[in-house]
Amino acid sequence: SILTYYSFTYYIIGPEATGKTIIANFLAGQSDRLVADSYNPTAGVRILEFEVNVKGVSESIEIELWDSSGDHK
Repeated sequence: SILTYYSFTYYIIGPEATGKTIIANFLAGQSDRLVADSYNPTAGVRILEFEVNVKGVSESIEIELWDSSGDHK
């Protein structure tokens, strides 16, 4: 059988201090980083890579998630 491979890239963009990093951490399964004690803005772009396994399907899906900073520079 032929192995099917899926890969997706998602970009999270928006104004600063709106929760983009929290959403990225949630989607990447980084639950230990969901609550921040203080605001730490993302510098430039943070790239998270992870795989998602779909129940009942033998193939996994590779996700690349780009968490961008909200600054205008």
